[in-house]
Amino acid sequence: MILSAFDRKDSPWVWAQFASGPGVKKRYRRLAIRKDDPDRERKVRAALHQLEGVLLSEDAGGGVPGSSANWEWVSDWIFSRWQGSTAKTYAKQWEALREWLEWAHIPGPAMLTREMLFDYLHYRTAQKKFRSGLLITKNTAVGEIKTLAQILEEAVRRGLISANPARRLGVTREETADKAEISADEEKRIRCALRAGPVWMRLSFHVGISTGLRLRETALEARAVRWDDQQISIANPKGGKRRGFSIPLYPSIRPDLEEMRRSGREVLFEFPDVPSVEWRKFFDGLGMPHVSFHCTRVTFITRGLRAGIPENVMMKMVNHGSTLISRIYQRWTHADVMRYASLLAGPSAPAARGRSPRAKRSP
Repeated sequence: MILSAFDRKDSPWVWAQFASGPGVKKRYRRLAIRKDDPDRERKVRAALHQLEGVLLSEDAGGGVPGSSANWEWVSDWIFSRWQGSTAKTYAKQWEALREWLEWAHIPGPAMLTREMLFDYLHYRTAQKKFRSGLLITKNTAVGEIKTLAQILEEAVRRGLISANPARRLGVTREETADKAEISADEEKRIRCALRAGPVWMRLSFHVGISTGLRLRETALEARAVRWDDQQISIANPKGGKRRGFSIPLYPSIRPDLEEMRRSGREVLFEFPDVPSVEWRKFFDGLGMPHVSFHCTRVTFITRGLRAGIPENVMMKMVNHGSTLISRIYQRWTHADVMRYASLLAGPSAPAARGRSPRAKRSP
Protein backbone atom coordinates (compact mmCIF):
# COMPACT_ATOMS: atom_id res chain seq x y z
CA MET A 1 0.00 0.00 0.00
CA ILE A 2 1.40 3.39 -1.08
CA LEU A 3 -0.07 6.14 1.11
CA SER A 4 0.83 9.79 1.71
CA ALA A 5 -0.67 13.16 2.62
CA PHE A 6 -0.58 16.36 0.55
CA ASP A 7 -2.11 19.84 0.30
CA ARG A 8 -4.42 20.93 -2.51
CA LYS A 9 -4.30 24.58 -3.55
CA ASP A 10 -8.08 24.82 -3.83
CA SER A 11 -8.90 23.18 -0.48
CA PRO A 12 -8.39 24.15 3.18
CA TRP A 13 -8.13 20.44 4.08
CA VAL A 14 -5.27 17.93 4.08
CA TRP A 15 -5.75 15.13 1.50
CA ALA A 16 -4.49 11.57 1.31
CA GLN A 17 -3.41 9.86 -1.91
CA PHE A 18 -3.05 6.11 -2.09
CA ALA A 19 -2.61 3.19 -4.46
CA SER A 20 -2.39 -0.56 -3.95
CA GLY A 21 1.00 -0.68 -5.65
CA PRO A 22 3.42 0.94 -8.17
CA GLY A 23 1.81 1.79 -11.49
CA VAL A 24 -1.71 1.49 -10.09
CA LYS A 25 -4.03 4.48 -10.50
CA LYS A 26 -3.97 6.75 -7.46
CA ARG A 27 -7.09 7.52 -5.48
CA TYR A 28 -7.79 10.38 -3.10
CA ARG A 29 -9.64 11.03 0.14
CA ARG A 30 -9.97 14.18 2.18
CA LEU A 31 -8.78 13.91 5.76
CA ALA A 32 -10.77 15.72 8.44
CA ILE A 33 -7.74 17.91 9.23
CA ARG A 34 -7.33 21.54 8.23
CA LYS A 35 -4.08 22.80 6.70
CA ASP A 36 -3.72 25.42 9.46
CA ASP A 37 -4.33 22.99 12.35
CA PRO A 38 -1.51 23.60 14.91
CA ASP A 39 -1.49 19.87 15.73
CA ARG A 40 -1.57 18.91 12.08
CA GLU A 41 1.51 16.61 11.97
CA ARG A 42 0.36 14.32 14.74
CA LYS A 43 -3.21 14.17 13.44
CA VAL A 44 -2.07 13.40 9.89
CA ARG A 45 0.12 10.51 11.06
CA ALA A 46 -2.78 9.07 13.06
CA ALA A 47 -5.26 9.58 10.20
CA LEU A 48 -2.99 7.89 7.65
CA HIS A 49 -2.44 4.96 9.99
CA GLN A 50 -6.20 4.58 10.47
CA LEU A 51 -6.88 4.97 6.75
CA GLU A 52 -4.30 2.33 5.88
CA GLY A 53 -6.08 -0.16 8.12
CA VAL A 54 -9.43 0.63 6.50
CA LEU A 55 -8.01 0.28 2.99
CA LEU A 56 -6.27 -3.01 3.72
CA SER A 57 -9.49 -4.32 5.26
CA GLU A 58 -11.45 -3.30 2.18
CA ASP A 59 -8.89 -4.91 -0.15
CA ALA A 60 -9.17 -8.13 1.82
CA GLY A 61 -12.93 -8.13 1.39
CA GLY A 62 -13.62 -7.27 5.00
CA GLY A 63 -14.78 -3.70 4.47
CA VAL A 64 -17.87 -2.07 5.78
CA PRO A 65 -20.99 -4.02 4.79
CA GLY A 66 -22.66 -2.40 1.85
CA SER A 67 -19.53 -0.31 1.11
CA SER A 68 -20.49 -0.22 -2.57
CA ALA A 69 -23.50 1.82 -1.50
CA ASN A 70 -21.53 4.59 0.24
CA TRP A 71 -20.03 7.78 -1.24
CA GLU A 72 -16.58 6.47 -2.22
CA TRP A 73 -17.46 6.25 -5.92
CA VAL A 74 -18.40 9.94 -6.28
CA SER A 75 -14.96 11.53 -6.80
CA ASP A 76 -13.99 9.09 -9.55
CA TRP A 77 -17.40 9.51 -11.18
CA ILE A 78 -17.07 13.32 -11.25
CA PHE A 79 -13.73 13.19 -13.08
CA SER A 80 -15.02 10.58 -15.51
CA ARG A 81 -18.22 12.54 -16.17
CA TRP A 82 -16.64 16.00 -16.63
CA GLN A 83 -13.21 17.36 -17.49
CA GLY A 84 -11.05 20.45 -17.06
CA SER A 85 -12.27 23.38 -14.97
CA THR A 86 -15.83 22.00 -14.90
CA ALA A 87 -14.66 18.82 -13.17
CA LYS A 88 -12.60 20.86 -10.70
CA THR A 89 -15.63 23.01 -9.86
CA TYR A 90 -17.84 19.99 -9.17
CA ALA A 91 -15.04 18.32 -7.18
CA LYS A 92 -14.70 21.43 -5.02
CA GLN A 93 -18.45 21.45 -4.39
CA TRP A 94 -18.30 17.76 -3.52
CA GLU A 95 -15.65 18.53 -0.88
CA ALA A 96 -18.10 20.79 0.95
CA LEU A 97 -20.91 18.25 0.60
CA ARG A 98 -18.72 15.39 1.79
CA GLU A 99 -17.74 17.35 4.89
CA TRP A 100 -21.42 17.84 5.74
CA LEU A 101 -22.28 14.19 5.06
CA GLU A 102 -19.57 13.12 7.49
CA TRP A 103 -20.67 15.71 10.09
CA ALA A 104 -24.31 14.60 9.79
CA HIS A 105 -23.35 10.88 9.84
CA ILE A 106 -24.91 10.09 6.47
CA PRO A 107 -22.80 7.14 5.21
CA GLY A 108 -24.54 6.67 1.85
CA PRO A 109 -27.30 7.86 -0.49
CA ALA A 110 -29.85 5.50 1.04
CA MET A 111 -29.64 7.37 4.36
CA LEU A 112 -30.26 10.82 2.85
CA THR A 113 -33.74 12.35 3.11
CA ARG A 114 -35.37 15.36 1.54
CA GLU A 115 -35.57 17.18 4.89
CA MET A 116 -31.82 16.83 5.38
CA LEU A 117 -31.17 18.75 2.16
CA PHE A 118 -33.05 21.77 3.53
CA ASP A 119 -30.93 21.50 6.68
CA TYR A 120 -27.84 21.77 4.47
CA LEU A 121 -28.76 25.35 3.52
CA HIS A 122 -28.66 26.43 7.18
CA TYR A 123 -25.51 24.42 7.87
CA ARG A 124 -23.59 25.81 4.89
CA THR A 125 -24.58 29.48 5.17
CA ALA A 126 -23.38 29.52 8.79
CA GLN A 127 -19.83 28.72 7.61
CA LYS A 128 -17.15 31.19 6.53
CA LYS A 129 -14.94 31.19 3.45
CA PHE A 130 -11.44 29.89 4.07
CA ARG A 131 -9.54 32.91 2.67
CA SER A 132 -11.79 35.96 3.04
CA GLY A 133 -13.58 35.03 6.28
CA LEU A 134 -16.92 36.08 4.74
CA LEU A 135 -20.04 33.95 5.27
CA ILE A 136 -20.92 31.42 2.58
CA THR A 137 -23.83 32.74 0.49
CA LYS A 138 -27.12 31.01 -0.13
CA ASN A 139 -26.32 30.86 -3.85
CA THR A 140 -23.17 28.84 -3.12
CA ALA A 141 -25.17 26.39 -1.01
CA VAL A 142 -27.90 26.09 -3.66
CA GLY A 143 -25.28 25.39 -6.33
CA GLU A 144 -23.82 22.62 -4.18
CA ILE A 145 -27.27 21.09 -3.62
CA LYS A 146 -27.81 21.05 -7.39
CA THR A 147 -24.51 19.20 -7.76
CA LEU A 148 -25.64 16.72 -5.11
CA ALA A 149 -28.86 16.25 -7.10
CA GLN A 150 -26.79 15.11 -10.09
CA ILE A 151 -24.80 12.75 -7.87
CA LEU A 152 -28.01 11.28 -6.47
CA GLU A 153 -29.39 10.87 -9.99
CA GLU A 154 -26.34 8.73 -10.75
CA ALA A 155 -26.98 6.79 -7.52
CA VAL A 156 -30.48 6.00 -8.85
CA ARG A 157 -28.97 4.71 -12.11
CA ARG A 158 -26.57 2.51 -10.14
CA GLY A 159 -29.45 1.06 -8.15
CA LEU A 160 -28.19 2.44 -4.84
CA ILE A 161 -31.47 4.28 -4.20
CA SER A 162 -34.90 4.03 -5.80
CA ALA A 163 -35.64 7.77 -6.02
CA ASN A 164 -33.71 11.03 -5.96
CA PRO A 165 -34.65 13.05 -2.82
CA ALA A 166 -33.13 16.21 -4.36
CA ARG A 167 -35.36 16.18 -7.44
CA ARG A 168 -37.63 19.24 -7.69
CA LEU A 169 -36.51 20.48 -4.33
CA GLY A 170 -37.67 24.00 -5.14
CA VAL A 171 -34.67 25.86 -3.71
CA THR A 172 -33.72 28.87 -5.83
CA ARG A 173 -30.79 31.22 -5.97
CA GLU A 174 -31.07 34.80 -4.82
CA GLU A 175 -30.89 37.45 -7.49
CA THR A 176 -27.43 38.96 -7.77
CA ALA A 177 -26.42 42.33 -9.12
CA ASP A 178 -25.53 42.38 -12.81
CA LYS A 179 -21.86 42.68 -13.65
CA ALA A 180 -21.19 46.32 -14.43
CA GLU A 181 -19.74 47.86 -17.57
CA ILE A 182 -16.43 49.55 -16.76
CA SER A 183 -16.67 53.22 -17.69
CA ALA A 184 -13.90 55.08 -19.50
CA ASP A 185 -13.00 56.96 -16.30
CA GLU A 186 -12.92 53.74 -14.26
CA GLU A 187 -10.74 52.06 -16.86
CA LYS A 188 -8.32 54.98 -16.71
CA ARG A 189 -8.13 54.73 -12.90
CA ILE A 190 -7.62 50.96 -13.04
CA ARG A 191 -4.83 51.16 -15.62
CA CYS A 192 -3.13 53.92 -13.66
CA ALA A 193 -3.20 51.84 -10.46
CA LEU A 194 -1.93 48.75 -12.29
CA ARG A 195 1.28 50.51 -13.33
CA ALA A 196 2.56 49.91 -9.81
CA GLY A 197 1.01 46.43 -9.59
CA PRO A 198 2.26 42.98 -10.62
CA VAL A 199 2.81 42.30 -14.32
CA TRP A 200 0.23 39.47 -14.42
CA MET A 201 -2.52 41.86 -13.29
CA ARG A 202 -1.62 44.55 -15.80
CA LEU A 203 -1.47 42.07 -18.68
CA SER A 204 -4.56 40.07 -17.73
CA PHE A 205 -6.65 43.26 -17.43
CA HIS A 206 -5.36 44.60 -20.74
CA VAL A 207 -6.05 41.32 -22.55
CA GLY A 208 -9.45 40.92 -20.86
CA ILE A 209 -10.82 44.33 -21.75
CA SER A 210 -9.29 44.15 -25.25
CA THR A 211 -10.61 40.70 -26.19
CA GLY A 212 -13.44 39.75 -23.80
CA LEU A 213 -11.57 36.60 -22.69
CA ARG A 214 -12.31 35.15 -19.25
CA LEU A 215 -9.67 35.53 -16.54
CA ARG A 216 -8.02 32.12 -16.93
CA GLU A 217 -8.03 32.46 -20.74
CA THR A 218 -6.02 35.68 -20.70
CA ALA A 219 -2.73 33.87 -19.97
CA LEU A 220 -2.17 33.33 -23.69
CA GLU A 221 0.30 30.66 -24.78
CA ALA A 222 2.94 31.36 -27.41
CA ARG A 223 2.00 28.20 -29.32
CA ALA A 224 -1.61 29.40 -29.56
CA VAL A 225 -0.68 32.52 -31.54
CA ARG A 226 -1.05 31.82 -35.27
CA TRP A 227 0.97 34.63 -36.85
CA ASP A 228 0.32 33.42 -40.40
CA ASP A 229 -3.46 33.99 -40.29
CA GLN A 230 -3.47 36.53 -37.42
CA GLN A 231 -5.51 34.45 -34.98
CA ILE A 232 -5.15 33.12 -31.45
CA SER A 233 -6.46 29.67 -30.53
CA ILE A 234 -8.21 29.24 -27.18
CA ALA A 235 -7.97 25.47 -26.99
CA ASN A 236 -9.36 24.77 -23.53
CA PRO A 237 -11.92 27.46 -22.56
CA LYS A 238 -14.80 27.22 -20.11
CA GLY A 239 -16.74 24.11 -21.11
CA GLY A 240 -13.67 22.09 -22.06
CA LYS A 241 -11.78 21.39 -25.28
CA ARG A 242 -14.93 20.75 -27.29
CA ARG A 243 -15.74 24.46 -26.84
CA GLY A 244 -12.38 25.58 -28.27
CA PHE A 245 -12.44 28.69 -30.46
CA SER A 246 -10.21 31.37 -32.00
CA ILE A 247 -10.06 35.15 -31.68
CA PRO A 248 -8.45 37.70 -33.99
CA LEU A 249 -4.97 38.92 -33.14
CA TYR A 250 -6.26 42.31 -31.99
CA PRO A 251 -3.87 45.25 -32.64
CA SER A 252 -4.20 46.35 -28.99
CA ILE A 253 -2.54 43.16 -27.66
CA ARG A 254 -0.12 42.58 -30.55
CA PRO A 255 2.84 44.43 -28.89
CA ASP A 256 2.58 42.22 -25.79
CA LEU A 257 2.49 39.05 -27.88
CA GLU A 258 5.44 40.19 -29.99
CA GLU A 259 7.40 40.87 -26.81
CA MET A 260 6.52 37.35 -25.58
CA ARG A 261 7.84 35.90 -28.85
CA ARG A 262 11.07 37.92 -28.70
CA SER A 263 11.76 36.85 -25.12
CA GLY A 264 11.08 33.19 -25.92
CA ARG A 265 8.45 32.82 -23.19
CA GLU A 266 5.93 30.00 -23.51
CA VAL A 267 3.14 31.96 -21.87
CA LEU A 268 2.28 35.66 -21.67
CA PHE A 269 2.32 35.58 -17.85
CA GLU A 270 1.93 33.20 -14.92
CA PHE A 271 -1.02 33.39 -12.51
CA PRO A 272 -0.67 33.31 -8.72
CA ASP A 273 -2.53 30.57 -6.83
CA VAL A 274 -5.89 32.36 -6.55
CA PRO A 275 -6.01 35.31 -8.99
CA SER A 276 -9.70 36.03 -8.38
CA VAL A 277 -8.99 36.80 -4.71
CA GLU A 278 -6.17 39.16 -5.69
CA TRP A 279 -8.50 40.98 -8.10
CA ARG A 280 -11.18 41.30 -5.43
CA LYS A 281 -8.68 42.94 -3.06
CA PHE A 282 -7.47 45.23 -5.85
CA PHE A 283 -10.92 46.53 -6.83
CA ASP A 284 -11.98 46.93 -3.19
CA GLY A 285 -8.80 48.91 -2.55
CA LEU A 286 -9.72 51.24 -5.43
CA GLY A 287 -13.17 51.82 -3.95
CA MET A 288 -14.84 49.83 -6.73
CA PRO A 289 -16.70 47.00 -4.95
CA HIS A 290 -19.15 46.83 -7.89
CA VAL A 291 -16.35 45.87 -10.31
CA SER A 292 -14.85 42.40 -10.80
CA PHE A 293 -12.51 41.06 -13.45
CA HIS A 294 -15.46 39.54 -15.32
CA CYS A 295 -16.68 43.10 -15.91
CA THR A 296 -13.98 43.33 -18.59
CA ARG A 297 -15.97 40.78 -20.61
CA VAL A 298 -19.20 42.74 -20.10
CA THR A 299 -17.39 45.92 -21.18
CA PHE A 300 -15.88 44.38 -24.32
CA ILE A 301 -19.23 42.95 -25.48
CA THR A 302 -21.21 46.12 -24.75
CA ARG A 303 -18.67 48.39 -26.43
CA GLY A 304 -18.53 46.14 -29.48
CA LEU A 305 -22.30 46.07 -29.92
CA ARG A 306 -22.49 49.81 -29.34
CA ALA A 307 -19.93 50.27 -32.12
CA GLY A 308 -22.20 48.38 -34.51
CA ILE A 309 -20.82 44.82 -34.45
CA PRO A 310 -23.73 42.42 -35.19
CA GLU A 311 -24.76 40.31 -32.22
CA ASN A 312 -24.10 36.99 -34.02
CA VAL A 313 -20.54 38.14 -34.85
CA MET A 314 -19.93 39.25 -31.26
CA MET A 315 -21.14 35.86 -30.02
CA LYS A 316 -18.48 34.20 -32.16
CA MET A 317 -15.81 36.60 -30.93
CA VAL A 318 -16.44 35.73 -27.26
CA ASN A 319 -17.55 32.10 -27.76
CA HIS A 320 -21.16 32.48 -26.62
CA GLY A 321 -23.40 29.58 -27.61
CA SER A 322 -26.76 31.35 -27.42
CA THR A 323 -28.32 34.80 -27.66
CA LEU A 324 -29.78 34.25 -24.17
CA ILE A 325 -26.28 34.10 -22.68
CA SER A 326 -25.04 36.93 -24.90
CA ARG A 327 -27.75 39.32 -23.74
CA ILE A 328 -26.85 38.81 -20.09
CA TYR A 329 -23.64 40.70 -20.91
CA GLN A 330 -25.22 43.64 -22.75
CA ARG A 331 -25.50 46.94 -20.87
CA TRP A 332 -27.53 49.31 -23.04
CA THR A 333 -27.95 52.73 -21.45
CA HIS A 334 -30.57 55.47 -21.85
CA ALA A 335 -28.03 57.42 -23.92
CA ASP A 336 -27.73 54.44 -26.30
CA VAL A 337 -31.51 54.29 -26.70
CA MET A 338 -31.74 58.03 -27.37
CA ARG A 339 -28.94 57.84 -29.93
CA TYR A 340 -30.72 55.11 -31.86
CA ALA A 341 -34.07 56.87 -31.48
CA SER A 342 -32.57 59.94 -33.14
CA LEU A 343 -31.98 57.87 -36.27
CA LEU A 344 -35.77 57.68 -36.70
CA ALA A 345 -36.11 61.46 -36.83
CA GLY A 346 -35.62 63.59 -39.92
CA PRO A 347 -37.24 63.51 -43.39
CA SER A 348 -39.01 60.20 -42.74
CA ALA A 349 -40.70 61.41 -39.55
CA PRO A 350 -43.95 62.65 -41.23
CA ALA A 351 -44.35 59.30 -42.99
CA ALA A 352 -44.06 57.57 -39.64
CA ARG A 353 -47.09 59.59 -38.46
CA GLY A 354 -49.18 58.38 -41.40
CA ARG A 355 -48.63 61.35 -43.79
CA SER A 356 -46.40 61.49 -46.80
CA PRO A 357 -43.97 64.41 -46.96
CA ARG A 358 -45.11 67.17 -49.38
CA ALA A 359 -43.23 67.03 -52.67
CA LYS A 360 -41.14 70.05 -53.52
CA ARG A 361 -41.84 71.81 -56.83
CA SER A 362 -39.04 72.38 -59.24
CA PRO A 363 -38.04 76.02 -59.57
